[in-house]
Amino acid sequence: MFKQQLLTVSVLSVLLTPPAFAQAIEQIPQGNQDKGGSVITKIPRLSEIDRPATNIKDWLS
Repeated sequence: MFKQQLLTVSVLSVLLTPPAFAQAIEQIPQGNQDKGGSVITKIPRLSEIDRPATNIKDWLS
């Protein structure tokens, strides 16, 4: 009985949910990046990020 109710609820939830549509993202033309109008930021490399001290010797230095 429980399995049948669970199956019914599952099927109805899949059939009755409205579809989701993705929205288009406007792309930035390549020529606008050097004019200062870019919204893209420089992502630092992992080697450029300062790591916090992880042991006592580093804490005391």
